[in-house]
Amino acid sequence: MGMRYTLRVFKGMTQSQFRAKVEETAHAVGATLLWAASGERESYFSLSSNGDVHSAYLPYQDGDFSFFQNLGRTTGLPWIELRIQEGALWDYTLFRGDQCMDTFSVCPQYWSDPPQATAIIFEGGTIKRFVFKVFGPRLYKDPEEKLRTWSGKPDVLASLWGLPRERIERYLVNWGFKIDPDDEMTFEYTLTGRAYPDDEHDYGDYEQFFDVLRALGAVDPVDQHTLRLPKAAR
Repeated sequence: MGMRYTLRVFKGMTQSQFRAKVEETAHAVGATLLWAASGERESYFSLSSNGDVHSAYLPYQDGDFSFFQNLGRTTGLPWIELRIQEGALWDYTLFRGDQCMDTFSVCPQYWSDPPQATAIIFEGGTIKRFVFKVFGPRLYKDPEEKLRTWSGKPDVLASLWGLPRERIERYLVNWGFKIDPDDEMTFEYTLTGRAYPDDEHDYGDYEQFFDVLRALGAVDPVDQHTLRLPKAAR
């Protein structure tokens, strides 16, 4: 299994206003929040701000998505869940408040339908993809529906984020997906080059995620805090 990394990035409010909303949400859900306190690994919470853009990392707890959905509802702000998937690609879900506004993936055709477990292994610089057992029913009626669902709407992201469309639209493109005809476990992305001249990462490199993060005005969060969510009832 390759790298997985999920950030939630919110747009709007000053740092103090946003932190007040985090406190309000934590109190509402019965969580424990301690600013500038690094506690147990399980309660690790990182939150950093760059102007009115706030990026949060809460990696080790069940209920993390529900917490940020509640925070979105409390703030009413646009926010984006930006994800690195399996050390192979990146994607996002865009919200306003608690309402989903858009979804995007650089390569939705990477995922099997029905959903299956996937492992990525690098051998001599070649990406190999191993797919395991089926987990459930089909999610899409055909491959075209899956592509449409994850094609992204640059106008929606630009409008919610207050950016020119031209600043982000070149990221919202499909990388292409080509399976080696001699080895169905091996694939490559077909799109080459970089989205923008000042980017650090190419198409086909999951670390393009960090170029996107920079385009959104966000920073990779480094400030350490403690957020302990309540345990789900069993």
